[in-house]
Amino acid sequence: MKSGENRSVDAKYVFIGAGGAAIKLLQKTGIPEADNYGGFPVGGSFLMTENPEVTSRHLEKVYGQASVGAPPMSVPHIDARNLDGKRVVLFGPFATFSTKYLKNGSLFDLLSATTTSNIMPMTHVGIDNFDLVKYLIGQVMLNDDDRFAALKEYYPNARKEDWKLIQAGQRVQIIKKDG
Repeated sequence: MKSGENRSVDAKYVFIGAGGAAIKLLQKTGIPEADNYGGFPVGGSFLMTENPEVTSRHLEKVYGQASVGAPPMSVPHIDARNLDGKRVVLFGPFATFSTKYLKNGSLFDLLSATTTSNIMPMTHVGIDNFDLVKYLIGQVMLNDDDRFAALKEYYPNARKEDWKLIQAGQRVQIIKKDG
């Protein structure tokens, strides 16, 4: 890809998967099976502190319970980690939305991968999972005070000045046409 050179390889099987670019790669193959798939980007952010008074006292991951209608991956938790060689404590996750398929992707990723064959299956997923859509919209609408209030439910002594919001990641939820 770096050289821009095109070449062909004949193979009995090709596996494309695991990554934000998988949908677009599958679509570029031109195989009929590609018409059955779409992708919807989902991201996550966390509140993070590097304050040694906090990080030295929180050494484990502690889980809460997911809200009604929230997906399993949204279970709130306080998580002690080492990031870039620094001891930190994270709280979240908070769902985010971007049209990018990768953290540093293009704002046009979702639009460029939406086709006449996958728009209806993607629409039906939204309709059939309205509680999830409502949850995600609610998450995106949260402001700093809302996120900090959620942290205070788990860590009542938290000080707002110790915490900042970080983008944790971006992924693509694969959507496949029924039958």
